[in-house]
Amino acid sequence: MKSRQRHPDLSLRQPEPTSLSRAMGFNRTQVGRFFDLLKGIHEKEAITVENVYNVDETGITVSKSQEK
Repeated sequence: MKSRQRHPDLSLRQPEPTSLSRAMGFNRTQVGRFFDLLKGIHEKEAITVENVYNVDETGITVSKSQEK
């Protein structure tokens, strides 16, 4: 049985092209730096693996209220 039949709420999306700056920033040094920073945050804040989630910000609406 296909995933779409089991999960009809899933939607198919077209891939978006990767920008040149994003592609250039994806290298061993930058990826290593990211994970070093992430590890530091996990240790400082005592975040366990049970509290780490993978999310996609697609479809998240952020509304800014007007303050007077």
